[in-house]
Amino acid sequence: MTKATFKVGNIVWRLHERRKSQTELTELRRKYIERAYAAQIDSERKLIESRIYRLQPGAQRLFLQERLRKLNERRKERTDPDDL
Repeated sequence: MTKATFKVGNIVWRLHERRKSQTELTELRRKYIERAYAAQIDSERKLIESRIYRLQPGAQRLFLQERLRKLNERRKERTDPDDL
């Protein structure tokens, strides 16, 4: 095996190894973003629920109830068993 062939083979091998680690990092990053998004929706939902119960019936309460309904729909979409 010539030195040039060895160098090319070594470079290709290093690129393959780097691609494996980058794929793992990308997967971890994607999972982190999904968990952070779900946590954000949950905290917003809890905040809205706590405010709804303290309000008198009216436009503001209806707005918050609608916002809560939309958040629950989004949460259901994210946890559908069809996505797994």
